[in-house]
Amino acid sequence: MKLIGLIASALFALALSACATNEFSDTRTTPGFQSVRGSPIYIYSFLDVREQYFGPTMLTTFDRMLQDQLAAKGVKSELLRFKESEPAMEFILSDATARLPVGDVVASNKSAESALNARYRLVIFPVAFTQATTQTYQINWMLIDVDTGRTVWRTTSSGVRTIWASHDEDAENRAKLIVDGIIAEMSGSGLF
Repeated sequence: MKLIGLIASALFALALSACATNEFSDTRTTPGFQSVRGSPIYIYSFLDVREQYFGPTMLTTFDRMLQDQLAAKGVKSELLRFKESEPAMEFILSDATARLPVGDVVASNKSAESALNARYRLVIFPVAFTQATTQTYQINWMLIDVDTGRTVWRTTSSGVRTIWASHDEDAENRAKLIVDGIIAEMSGSGLF
C-alpha cells in the first residue's frame, strides 16, 4: 500500500510540474549597456499584490531563489516587497483601485538603496492575470540605472499553469521556473 501511495504522489508531483510554463518576449537592452556583475541591485517586487494568485509560499521561495541566483552571478541584492513598503499602507487603506505607487515606493526607499550602494533597480511588476482552472499571467521586468533613472533593460514573462488544489501548490517548482527563466534571459542579454 505504501508503494501505491508513493507512486501516486510521484505522479501527482509530475503532473503539477508539467502544467506550468514561463516564456519571455519583447526583451530590450539599451545599446552600449555593460554587465551588472559586481553592481548591487535593489529589487522592488510588486508580485505580492497578486499574492492570492501566486501563493505566499511561492513568493517567499521566489524572493530567496532570485537573490541566491543573482549572488551566484556576482550580483549583491536586496529585495523590498510592495506590501512591506511605507506607501503600501496608505494604498491598502485607500480605494486601492488607483495605480500602484511605484515611484513613491522607490522614493521612500532611497536610504536603503544608498546603504546597499545600489547601481541598479530591478522592478518586477505583474501586469496581467486571468484565473480559472488555468491561471495565466504576465510580469514586466525593468532594470533601471539608479543615477539616471533610465531603463537599461526590460522584458516581459508570460506564464500559464493549471491549478489542481490550491494557489500555493508546487511553490518550489513554480518559483524555480520563473527565476531560472529570468536569470537565463538576463544572461542571454549579456547582463552577466
